Amino acid sequence: MKIQLLFENRRSISRGPGRFWRWSRSLFLLIAIIALGYSGWMYFDAYRHEREESDAFDRARKGPAREASPPAEWVTAKLEIPRLGLSAMVDEGVGENTLRRSAGHIPHTGLPGRPGNVGVAAHRDTLFRSLQGIKKHDRIVLSTLKSDYNYEVISTSIVNPEDVRVLDPSRGLKTLTLVTCYPFEFIGHAPKRFIVRAQQIDENSRSTGTTLARRNARHAAPQADAETHKIQPEISADAARRRVDAERAIPERAILSEAPAAGGQPQPEQAAKTALRMRLLRQLDGWLATRDTPRGLVATVGDVDFSGPVLRGMAVNRVARIAAIVAAYPELRVRVDGHADCTVAEAVSRRRAEDVRSVLVGNGLPADAVAARGFGNTRLLASNASATGRRENRRVEIVISGDPIGALPTWDRTYTLAQR
Repeated sequence: MKIQLLFENRRSISRGPGRFWRWSRSLFLLIAIIALGYSGWMYFDAYRHEREESDAFDRARKGPAREASPPAEWVTAKLEIPRLGLSAMVDEGVGENTLRRSAGHIPHTGLPGRPGNVGVAAHRDTLFRSLQGIKKHDRIVLSTLKSDYNYEVISTSIVNPEDVRVLDPSRGLKTLTLVTCYPFEFIGHAPKRFIVRAQQIDENSRSTGTTLARRNARHAAPQADAETHKIQPEISADAARRRVDAERAIPERAILSEAPAAGGQPQPEQAAKTALRMRLLRQLDGWLATRDTPRGLVATVGDVDFSGPVLRGMAVNRVARIAAIVAAYPELRVRVDGHADCTVAEAVSRRRAEDVRSVLVGNGLPADAVAARGFGNTRLLASNASATGRRENRRVEIVISGDPIGALPTWDRTYTLAQR
């Protein structure tokens, strides 16, 4: 009896670890299935997004040419390298949500067809995997809705992630820089960056449905009018005139800023701040209607740019460009103020401000440098008696301030009462 009990005890003990390993194998198998399913879904979602966006892009190219020039701001484009069979849609920004599904235009880099350096990034294990086979003199085609821009590869290199000099503007040249992680077969976060530099060799204009006379008329239009319409075709004529007036006033402001301070003594530090303030005003006003105020530089996102409390697609691109410009100056502060035309819309004004803030933070600005708040209808710009006034009151203001641009608007100067 004792021998039988001893044998049964040993058998139960040996059965315990076996049950544990069986459960462990089942758990690991389940985790592996979930991981594979998640990875499969991510690849499928990226493939579906690529196909849908590519088909929509191709259909848009077959339609009539648009009046606004696409290179004025980044609009979805298509990148192709024929020899490698690579084709990828390029959206604005390099956030994780963008790069998960497409290639991304690196904010604050150039635009196709213009002198400068166009930066495009994508993941090495998806869209840019075939870049490991690229060679010098390969042709790259970057297509917008109106034009095909042909580039020729002039060099490749491997750099550290901190070496952002590869994205520096190219003076007088039209270049394209492709960026992806390296080594291509590395598991995890790759330690290097693979760089492809190409130079534009020609431009094949696509102006389907547009006559030569209309093209000539557009090219002959005044520069101020071109600056007005290149960014925001849907804005009101009044806002457009304000932007043109601001551009014309810049030379006058420059003359004022060069005047000597009180007592005839120049102030180089203040002059430098004023010059930077004017430069930022010009850059910001190229993407959103911007005015210079004692609060700082105020870029306005209009009511037409929102669908309820959420930014529309084109407005997201413009706000992303604002973030890229401001990110170059870490000491600047940003405040996002939401405004409405009635008391009941106070919550909407706050949600709109928070949505704009999330776009700014998602495109390079530190989260602790951007604050958002909603003011409801406490700061009206116009009377609510008319639809136009109510629409003007529904807005979000991006207020940029800080020591690098000083505390004085460019149209104001300090003065003294001291006798001369």
